[in-house]
Amino acid sequence: MRAAIVIGLVLLGLVAFGCTGTPQQSASDSQSVPTIAPQQPTQPNKNTVAQDHKYSSECMSASMQASRSKDYQTGIINCTNAINAISSEKEKALPYRFRAGLKRSSGDLEGADADFTLSISADPNDYVGYENRGCLRYVMGKTAEANADIDKAHALNPSTPSSGEYNFAGLCRK
Repeated sequence: MRAAIVIGLVLLGLVAFGCTGTPQQSASDSQSVPTIAPQQPTQPNKNTVAQDHKYSSECMSASMQASRSKDYQTGIINCTNAINAISSEKEKALPYRFRAGLKRSSGDLEGADADFTLSISADPNDYVGYENRGCLRYVMGKTAEANADIDKAHALNPSTPSSGEYNFAGLCRK
């Protein structure tokens, strides 16, 4: 069940911030972005898996709404609060990726690159982080690094294209 939820969150993240286009507008765009309250620092590994997953899901929801409303800074703050509340390093990968998407949308490409790198550090086997960072690096003009990231994503998940097969211009929005 957890795997199905994570896959759903990853797919939503790709649509919202990844390499497949821009977020779609919705009727709820005029609503305010939900806020994740800052959490007091916790002792390492004191959260349950369910608590960590809750914060990760809240970051995803807040960042999707922030993207629709173009209130990127509120979304970044919410994801930062979620990251600070999560005790499992691996569980931080998705919120780092969502925050990276918000930074990219706000024009902070260097900050987005740093967050994609944190996402990969948190979960080095997550091919989506490499693919997203590869797209970003392509947009930034870092072709060699983009190719390396896409090839790493392909090595982790052979169903994704290698850099020689990757349609950067078609999949990576500027």
